[in-house]
Amino acid sequence: MNCSCVAVDYDCDWVDLVEKTKPVARKKHRCVECDRDILPGEKYEIQKYVFEGEFETHKTCSECVEIRDMFSCEGYRYGSILNDFEDDLINADCDLSESCIAELSLKAREIVCEMIEGCWELRIVRDDFA
Repeated sequence: MNCSCVAVDYDCDWVDLVEKTKPVARKKHRCVECDRDILPGEKYEIQKYVFEGEFETHKTCSECVEIRDMFSCEGYRYGSILNDFEDDLINADCDLSESCIAELSLKAREIVCEMIEGCWELRIVRDDFA
């Protein structure tokens, strides 16, 4: 279910997805979205695809996958999911449905709530200088 559509400006070609899997990590990996370590025992997503003739692989932690799946209904850019979501949140005046947030796991909810708090702080600073 998508609660919101993050607006993404596409300035590149689409990718051809070759394979998408959701394994459990046997060793430490790095999330391409939030840059945190995916630790052994954690479930994550691997997407293998071809972009501009080059084969690439991206590994994404389960929280970033969850946020992407909840809020990106018109596509997304690898490595920019959280940045695009944050930009869209700012453009929406920090407004996001509580029911959408409630559907997220605790860890994903913490990430989104932290982004909302940052949006509100930016809004207060912006209003002070307006």
